[in-house]
Amino acid sequence: MLDLAGNTYSGAVINASTQERTAIASRSLIFSNQIVNTIGTDVDTSVGNSGIQIDNMVLGVLPIPAPPSVYKGYITADGDFGIQSEGVTMRSPWNAPLGQTPCGSAGAQSPFENVFQNNGMGAYWTNTLSGPFFGQSVVPPLQSNDTRTVYVNFDVMKPTSSNGGYRVVLAEASYRAAVELFVNSAGLYARSAAGKGTSICAVEPGVWYNIQLELNRTNSTYSGVVTRDGTFKKYPIASRALMTNITIGIVFTDTGDATANGLPQANTGFAGDNWVIGNLPLAPAPFPPAGTLIMMR
Repeated sequence: MLDLAGNTYSGAVINASTQERTAIASRSLIFSNQIVNTIGTDVDTSVGNSGIQIDNMVLGVLPIPAPPSVYKGYITADGDFGIQSEGVTMRSPWNAPLGQTPCGSAGAQSPFENVFQNNGMGAYWTNTLSGPFFGQSVVPPLQSNDTRTVYVNFDVMKPTSSNGGYRVVLAEASYRAAVELFVNSAGLYARSAAGKGTSICAVEPGVWYNIQLELNRTNSTYSGVVTRDGTFKKYPIASRALMTNITIGIVFTDTGDATANGLPQANTGFAGDNWVIGNLPLAPAPFPPAGTLIMMR
């Protein structure tokens, strides 16, 4: 961060592998009272010839969100599906029973970059009467008596307008649900403990939606917001009761009771990306925020 009025700068260096953060203490600018109009890099040949790779250079007047790695400790284990392969059934750390259809897909890369940057891979699965199921354990589990807010992010897209649906569930290890959202050709719904679905928004075929939730374990409620790609229209999820206030030990998706409103299940595809669960606030969608930025990518 440059403080041009005080002629100082400070910051941090983050190791992408270990998540270790090293602070850069406040230092004086080399030249004070200057106009900053260039960002770039060059080489120092006095130390020998060596290669270096650079990405994501940004200069602007808006705060830069914390990197996605701060969500370490929960479902960030391949939350962006980066270790999956095109057309290959989901593998560890995701659990997909043999014979099921969830697989890695470049066509399932979400356009949202508020928690993970574009890595060219997402998850794709086909709705069938027997599944498909895939999920991942939340490690460590989020205990029911832990009063910290739980933040959740995932992106979804339904490629076609055909019937059929699926649900995304936050549950205990025995699959009893705390939160259940489901998508079908009629839209996105939140399910209550009584089994009823409350409409959140319509879902347009081929359009990505970013879903962010905040779980308040103190009063056993959750709320959130859904953002549509393209228009970036926001659909609020008003505060509603958790289905049960339980220890959250797994997140998973399957066809489940996605047949709400009488819509039959059918063979149709779904795409998902950027799954995060943790105790740290999430950067809002879209990313980057609107503003004056000089960016080289």
